[in-house]
Amino acid sequence: CNNRQAVLEWRKPDDHGSEITKFTIEMKTGFPPYEWQIVLEETAVTPETYQAIITLSPWVNYTFRIIAYNSYGSSEPGMPAKTLFDGIHCSTDMSVPYLNPEEVSAKGSEPDNMVIKWKPMKKYDWNAPELKYLIRYKENKSELEWIEFLVEDPLANETIIRELPTYTEYLVQVQAVNKEGKSSLKPESIIGYSGEDVPLEAPKNFRLSKFNNFSSAEFAWNPVSPETVRGLFKGYKLVYWEDERPLFTDYIRIPVGFNDATISGLTAMKNYSAKIHVINEKYESPSSQNISFNTPEGAPSKVHNLRVHAVGANSIIVEWEPPRHPNGNIRGYFITFENSTSGEIEETYVLHRQQHYLHESLVPDSPYKVSVWAETNGGEGPKVTRLVRTWHLKDPDIPTIDIKHMSPKSILIKWKPSNGSEWQMPGSSFYVNYSKANSNDWKRTEDIDLPTTSVIVDNLEEETNYVLIAVAKEGPRISAALPIIYYNEGKHPVAHINRENLQSSLWFIIILFIVFIGITLFLCMCCWARTRSGKYAVKRKELESGVYSGSGVMLGNIETSEEEHKKFLEYQYGYSAKEPQML
Repeated sequence: CNNRQAVLEWRKPDDHGSEITKFTIEMKTGFPPYEWQIVLEETAVTPETYQAIITLSPWVNYTFRIIAYNSYGSSEPGMPAKTLFDGIHCSTDMSVPYLNPEEVSAKGSEPDNMVIKWKPMKKYDWNAPELKYLIRYKENKSELEWIEFLVEDPLANETIIRELPTYTEYLVQVQAVNKEGKSSLKPESIIGYSGEDVPLEAPKNFRLSKFNNFSSAEFAWNPVSPETVRGLFKGYKLVYWEDERPLFTDYIRIPVGFNDATISGLTAMKNYSAKIHVINEKYESPSSQNISFNTPEGAPSKVHNLRVHAVGANSIIVEWEPPRHPNGNIRGYFITFENSTSGEIEETYVLHRQQHYLHESLVPDSPYKVSVWAETNGGEGPKVTRLVRTWHLKDPDIPTIDIKHMSPKSILIKWKPSNGSEWQMPGSSFYVNYSKANSNDWKRTEDIDLPTTSVIVDNLEEETNYVLIAVAKEGPRISAALPIIYYNEGKHPVAHINRENLQSSLWFIIILFIVFIGITLFLCMCCWARTRSGKYAVKRKELESGVYSGSGVMLGNIETSEEEHKKFLEYQYGYSAKEPQML
């Protein structure tokens, strides 16, 4: 072997009854990963002798082995012969590095520095001890000289150059150097930049150009000088917000080369503000002066919850709710009725306060397309269409009503045109005939047109029976319901109810009073019993101490009892029994 390559030769071994399929040459060095690695695989197995050339690297101790394979597995490793190598090793001499560090980059982390990074070289590629990295840099101008220094730690992966001008372009090289000298490969020059700083100025003459519609506006500004950006120019940042919600801002980014932008998603008839910044890779400039603008009215969205019902041979009732997004002030609504058979179209218009329309002069038993749409000063909204068919010519259905007592002299009558379920043919209006029972003095309410379904009957007499007849109507055709007898109660009698409630309340109060007395007596007895038990405890102490009883009888030994009596008095009353002093 020499410093650049090793030549391996071997003979074909005995195959032991199964043909050899391949040979592998494995190599191990004194550097990580310290494991056998396959460097060559030989699949031509017909020759009897073989030769392989392995490329080597300087300043490495190599060990090789060869393994044969057949259908039963692998052979024992075959070691190199002494005729080819000095033992089983092959060592190469030192040399300058053949490679330089890879993945070199240069970028500032602060406004006045530049961080140069690279991938440290593997020890296998050092080619000699004492590996270092030669760092060379200069501003990207041909007339300037290179500045260079050494990084002596072979495991280092970066270095920082300080006190540089802000965001300046540099040429940077990183070259490997070892004990034998600089690498034989010329280092590649890469372009790097020192750190960025805050841009010096915001765009001037920031202005609103025009509204595309109520939700979209165009803005424009004058371009800035690249020297004021102090970093990699990334464009502009346009910030806008609704004046009522200044903390909730939104923004768009505009790339370099554009001096206008459009923002969308605005709400009609709202006050907005906007400003713009210059941005580089790390910072944004101070903002321009805020501009305020009001969005115009726009066309509304479609009406909501459109309902269309044929209520008779000539009548259709249309109801709807305002658009969910009016985008302005609703002025009114357009309604069209298109006869699908004849193609005839009738159009009408109602003001914004009205959200229904009753058409009573249509063709019987005919299909119609009914469309409704809203209008603002900003335009007309989209149509919403429903298909419906009028009934054939006949009387309306018999009406169904509910009656509710309102006051001593009035009741509320509610008409149920859909009978509480599906719409049939209720007619376009209704009224009520009413009279006192056993009287022919009939009165009539006003006609109530759909979609109104209730009427108040007043000036009734209290505690009187009335006869009510509900009548459904469409044009000249009517249908009357069966008479209903209704008793108008008037004022509700409540005196006897109050008397009963009062009696119940008295009983409840009496029971509470009895319970209170019982609890009080029980607590008094408990206190008295506790007082008595304390008194007898003192008596027991006297008897156990052997002092005189309450009857004057001496108990126990006289001397002992008298001494104990003194101790008892000291314990019980806090003083000792002493002889009285003479005054």
